[in-house]
Amino acid sequence: MSTINVEQLFILLCADVTHLITFEVETQNKGNSSIHFSANKLKDQKKYLIKYSKDAGNANIKDVEELLEYVVIFCHELTHCLNDHSTFQAGSNKEVMAMETHADFQGARIATALYTYGKNLRKILREDFKYVDKLKKDKTTFCKLMGRVFTKLYYDFYKDGDTTKYLEAFERVGMNIAGVASFFYRSPQFLQVRGEYIGMHLNMITSLDKEIVEAYQHKSSLKGFQIIDEVVAVHRRIQGNRPKITEISSPIFEPIFGTNYHKNDKYRLIQKKDMKDEIMEYAKSNNLDFIKDDIFKE
Repeated sequence: MSTINVEQLFILLCADVTHLITFEVETQNKGNSSIHFSANKLKDQKKYLIKYSKDAGNANIKDVEELLEYVVIFCHELTHCLNDHSTFQAGSNKEVMAMETHADFQGARIATALYTYGKNLRKILREDFKYVDKLKKDKTTFCKLMGRVFTKLYYDFYKDGDTTKYLEAFERVGMNIAGVASFFYRSPQFLQVRGEYIGMHLNMITSLDKEIVEAYQHKSSLKGFQIIDEVVAVHRRIQGNRPKITEISSPIFEPIFGTNYHKNDKYRLIQKKDMKDEIMEYAKSNNLDFIKDDIFKE
């Protein structure tokens, strides 16, 4: 077991975020609390807090899967900070769920960015967990690892979650997987083959625990697909007339950490069609007929 605990990890991740996108975020131990993790904005300041309970902060991290589990949790809370969720007065449970859904999705994308670019996280992987760089650079290995990480999240944090605030536990895992895949879709320097990100998606799914996959197979209606329009609508309301909710100065990281939700709908439809065509092409070339049957049902 390594000697690093969750509190130490979060402090180092805050430093990685500041280095990458110059966004001021700090950690705060909130003592004995039934809520393990939360995020907030300091009043009248452009500074944000990621909070953890005393028990959660003191927890030692035993392996790479657990390390990345807490990285995803940190990035979920960071997404709340980047999108000003704590200062928005939600008018309904649906709006709260939309913000939590987005934090699951964008949080997993940001976690992949920190795994790729975060100096402190890279050092922890190398020195505390002896995770060799060759493994770290292999996308198939990474995606299978993240499938195991999301399985841990499912059992440790998602399974008994409040379904008035969050999606069903298995759908939260689906949003996490989509978020990781979106990192590669938004980072073309990492893609060598058209449609490769779909293969990454499948590597994560096949690494999930059987219970999660069966939950998907036995659900006829998925709230995650139904709430996407609400996710966009809520974030457009938060953004208002601003060009972005949070300014991301780096053009490399803006597509990953970015918070501009006022792209016009025509652009979004074109982007969706391009992605659908790419998925269908990948499915055809790899004899994956179930993708053609199950994805993008009209």
